[in-house]
Amino acid sequence: MSHSLLEITDNPAAWSGPMTEQGDIESGGNPGAVGPDSPEGTPEGVWQVKPGTYSAYRDPNLVDDVHDVLSNGVAALRYDLPDLRMLMTG
Repeated sequence: MSHSLLEITDNPAAWSGPMTEQGDIESGGNPGAVGPDSPEGTPEGVWQVKPGTYSAYRDPNLVDDVHDVLSNGVAALRYDLPDLRMLMTG
């Protein structure tokens, strides 16, 4: 996983392993993955981000493509950041 994702979201490099593992769980690490449809929309990309979440949390300085690994990862991290910080710091 790119450390750029963690740098952009101002998170420690130590999160690289857990983020990669989560992407493997969500999509097998496949940027083109499309999950099952749900009332909130179809999750897509490595971290299976739903359309509303992607729109709300994406970085406007990055490409607007949910299948782009960096853009998808930034949106996922920004969405889950409070929970992730709690989990990662214990």
